[in-house]
Amino acid sequence: MSQVIWFILFGCQEKAINVPGGTNNQNPQDTTTPSNDVDCGDQWEQDENGIWFDPVACAAWSPLSSAKTWHQVVSSSEAENGGCDEFCDVEPDLNYCADLDLGGFSWKTPTIDQLKDIVTRQPPFESLDHDLWSRDSDPIDEMAWTANADQPGMEVSLYKTSEAYVRCIAE
Repeated sequence: MSQVIWFILFGCQEKAINVPGGTNNQNPQDTTTPSNDVDCGDQWEQDENGIWFDPVACAAWSPLSSAKTWHQVVSSSEAENGGCDEFCDVEPDLNYCADLDLGGFSWKTPTIDQLKDIVTRQPPFESLDHDLWSRDSDPIDEMAWTANADQPGMEVSLYKTSEAYVRCIAE
């Protein structure tokens, strides 16, 4: 209860958020493991690495990737949860978001709900007109959900073998 009151009194800009299942139990002296702490500001900010800090979601968004298939973007566990198919065994560059080494954060592929939220709020990203992969997919029809920041409310499912872009998220 005291944590809820603290959040209400001080707001997002006064706290750091940890990714669920992330680095909460790590040794604080271990500097080789990425941190999941995102300092929340009161406005969008971009750092020297191209990372965008989202003041509403208290999250960090990576720079736009190059075009990739869904299988290249998601982590192995995300792919298994999303209906891994024959491409998961042969795709050479799996784990783009999980392997991203940027800003000291642990990165993951965003959910479609996270993408819908960010798209609706019109982020100040330098490039908006790209379909962005989410980790949410349908294992039966081999399609995964995308959102386009230039077209709020336009979520589309694409074949997992199609190419789209991703902005990984650390929260």
